[in-house]
Amino acid sequence: MRILLALASLAAARPGAVSNPADVVHARIPDQPVEISIDIPGFERDPKSEIPNRTLLAGKMKDGVVISVLWESNLPYVSTADTRKPIEGSQGFQAFPVSDKMCSQFRRDLHRVATMSEFYAYFATPDYLFTIHASRTYPTNGPAKDVRRSDLEPVVKSFTVIGEPDREKFPYPPEVYAFRDQAAKATSSQIDWVVAQCAAHADDWAANFYLGLLGENAHKADFAERGYKRTCELLGSRGDRTPKQTSALVVALDVCAGRLSDQKKYDAAAALCRQILDVSKGDAEKDLMRYRVTAKYHLACTCAMTAKTDEAMKWLREAVAALSTFKELAATDPLLASLRPRADFRALVGN
Repeated sequence: MRILLALASLAAARPGAVSNPADVVHARIPDQPVEISIDIPGFERDPKSEIPNRTLLAGKMKDGVVISVLWESNLPYVSTADTRKPIEGSQGFQAFPVSDKMCSQFRRDLHRVATMSEFYAYFATPDYLFTIHASRTYPTNGPAKDVRRSDLEPVVKSFTVIGEPDREKFPYPPEVYAFRDQAAKATSSQIDWVVAQCAAHADDWAANFYLGLLGENAHKADFAERGYKRTCELLGSRGDRTPKQTSALVVALDVCAGRLSDQKKYDAAAALCRQILDVSKGDAEKDLMRYRVTAKYHLACTCAMTAKTDEAMKWLREAVAALSTFKELAATDPLLASLRPRADFRALVGN
């Protein structure tokens, strides 16, 4: 589920505004012919603050305000108006428009020692969500040094997106994005529209996959399970899957396996994990490799919960060998409790 701190805009600089070329900052979305341009007075970049595959730029503007611009794929579709929902209700929250962007400002109490003053602006394009976030922290018992709205509004107005994305480089097949574009135009609830489309076109895997994405993003587990389960049925039986269809299938299998494990249906969950390993066999894609490793760890858990301890250790060794962080997780995972008396388990996880 992606975190919606989206913000930015396609608008050009406000009419009559005088921009200093030295303050105009450019950044490009990785592996795409899409660039952003934003006017940040006195910007000093801080690469250490950047989040890989999420941050376009991060640093400080004049007077020490920390600022960053983030991006993410707009799949499933989220409108500009909906992007602020995760932070509504925060202390001192105020929402207001700036041109065609939704903005908000509020304060955050940091353990009664310091106060963080924050400013967000939000904008959704058909393919991307962008985030501009500015903040300043000051001692709670000292003079207030809030981020000033008047300083940030010109920055937000200057934000521009240049270029069109190459959808051929997107991770899923074009039919998923075509369906997303239709869903974005729904005049009623987007999820109600998608459910109706899935009922009318039960064999449309892209519609069902989108329902899974939408349900997962909206924390509606039943819709997510329904959409992903049907996706597994439709794509799992196809012998002519494209690599991108396989990516969608692996995502659906992963979510369904997790859901079955939560319901303590461990044998059924294990079957889906094995299917992930089967359909992604030989695939060198980085994202699919991540799912393969996770499937091995989940197989260790499901085998441990069904008294297949030797097999559980086999999968756990492979998972830890591929990703060492699973070692720490395994040490306390209650699903692996049956393995803890084993000497080979203690040797593997370091207990």
